[in-house]
Amino acid sequence: MKLKATKKYLLIEEDQSTIKTLQNALFEFKNWNCIGVTNSLEMANSIVMKEYPDVIFIQVDNLFKDLEQVVSILRYNCKQEIKFVGISTVEEIAYELIRMNFNNLLISPLKRIEIKKLMLRFERNVT
Repeated sequence: MKLKATKKYLLIEEDQSTIKTLQNALFEFKNWNCIGVTNSLEMANSIVMKEYPDVIFIQVDNLFKDLEQVVSILRYNCKQEIKFVGISTVEEIAYELIRMNFNNLLISPLKRIEIKKLMLRFERNVT
C-alpha cells in the first residue's frame, strides 16, 4: 500500500470563527498538517521560507492593502509551487483572484462540505 506524503498548509486569517471552521474540517485529512496561523505578512513569509507549504488559505477581503504584492512575495520566497485559496465574504472577487493565479475561493461563512470538496480535489491532484 502506497503511503500518502504529508502535505502542509498555512492559514492567513484573523477571524477566529473562520480559523476554527477551517482547521476542524482539515483535521479529518490526516496527511495535511497546519504549519501556522497568522494575520501578519512578516510571520507568513517567515513560515513560508522555513516550511514550504503546499497550500495557503488567505483572507482576501481586507487583511492586506495590496493583496497582489503579498501573494507575489510569498510565491517568490517559497522553493516550490504554492496553491492559493482565497477566503472572502463576496464572490465578486473571484475574477481578481483568477488573475492572480489563485486555485480556488471559499466564501465565508465557510461550509465544511465546500472545504472537504476542495481538499479532495487537491488530494487527487497533489498525491
